[in-house]
Amino acid sequence: MSRPEFIEKFLNWLQNLKEEEKAIEVVSFYNELPIRTKIKVLDLDKKRGVIEWNTNPRLNLAIGESKRFFSRFFDKNYKENRIVGLDVLYFSENFIETTFPKFVIEPKLNREYLRVTTSEKLPVIAEAKEEKGNKEYLSFKVLDICEGGIGALVNKGLFKVGDKLTLKLIFPNKKEINLEGEVVNVKDLGKVDKVGIKFLNPHNRVRNVLNRYVMDRQREIMNKIRLLAD
Repeated sequence: MSRPEFIEKFLNWLQNLKEEEKAIEVVSFYNELPIRTKIKVLDLDKKRGVIEWNTNPRLNLAIGESKRFFSRFFDKNYKENRIVGLDVLYFSENFIETTFPKFVIEPKLNREYLRVTTSEKLPVIAEAKEEKGNKEYLSFKVLDICEGGIGALVNKGLFKVGDKLTLKLIFPNKKEINLEGEVVNVKDLGKVDKVGIKFLNPHNRVRNVLNRYVMDRQREIMNKIRLLAD
């Protein structure tokens, strides 16, 4: 099966970089934070469809969680940068093996707000009820959070896209904020659903609380990265 012309151009570009021993910038994610670094191609095996790269501790930390990284390539036909994703097949402290690239649309690379995962030991708790129906508040742990919304695992079928919710977020320091939200995506994970909830016009005070938590949590994650990878 032939590869798309764009991918062939990307592979030829990689081959040139390999011969010139030049690195490219790639990005992966750790606890929802983007980890950017530069790596070099060590080998490009078109028969096996595998690329071998050098690596570093920071990238290994990220791909150990996400199993993938991304790069940008300027497409002369479209006159724009396009994003490719490479799935990790194997990695060690010395090298990484990935699949050949695929053209992807990755929302994480175009986020409006900085997003972080919450702490398992000090969780953020959400209480939510539908605006219509007057149901009791349902409580669940927040998986990730930003100034614009939250992600969470909930019981299967609990919410559907378009549901309007009244929310209360309870932070580890016991600070609470109240706001309105809308379910914007639901992903079936088998026994549970992963939902994305967008905040609707939060007040400045609420934004300040969210921003402070995200910044504090970002520092915690970056300190962990330095401890484990530097």
